Amino acid sequence: MTFPPQTLLLPITDPEEDLSVFFTVPTSLGFVDSKSPSLEIEIGRQTYTIYQGISGLISGQTGQLVWRSSIHFANWLSKQDWFKPKNVVELGSGTGLLACVLREKCKRYIATDQRSLLRLLRKNTDAEVLELDWTHPVKPCEMDYILACDVVYNENLIEPLVQTLEFLASVQTIVIIAGELRSFEVAVQFLQVWRRSFHVWIVGDDSLNIIIWIGKRKSSPR
Repeated sequence: MTFPPQTLLLPITDPEEDLSVFFTVPTSLGFVDSKSPSLEIEIGRQTYTIYQGISGLISGQTGQLVWRSSIHFANWLSKQDWFKPKNVVELGSGTGLLACVLREKCKRYIATDQRSLLRLLRKNTDAEVLELDWTHPVKPCEMDYILACDVVYNENLIEPLVQTLEFLASVQTIVIIAGELRSFEVAVQFLQVWRRSFHVWIVGDDSLNIIIWIGKRKSSPR
């Protein structure tokens, strides 16, 4: 596995102070189109057909819809020369856009989410699809990267998410979490909890429309 160049990264030492810069210009990316049953999404030179569960807004399962932040993340990752994954596990895969884009770059790509989203995931991607409950995680394989997009938004999910990362990651695993910053307080709380057991950096690129954090497990959590 390859770690991102240090020139890309800024260490997170004070979550509240470090994040305040990114909330000076609020962004609201939201969904691409919450009324369309399918979308044609271009990443690089390839177009992907992504099916949506448009009942997601009614049921509260917004993972059935494509978020603009996932497009930004997929675009960014696909352009990184240092990103040469072998075994990847993605948390909260939703519609599976990231899996579609990155599957061919990996020896093994495992897209995970709640059971209710697996049928849609399998419809959109030929990557391996597994149910993963953050309150009772299972380790599908040894992985060099863990990816996630738009998973930091609810304070009640912070502890289960961090515990899942702790369970899955070794000291060699690189964790990349991206997304729209919806709540300053929730983001700060997440970083405070995550930093107990991980070294955390932020990608310092002002041209990005999303936030991207890089995490690596501490050998001795504190």
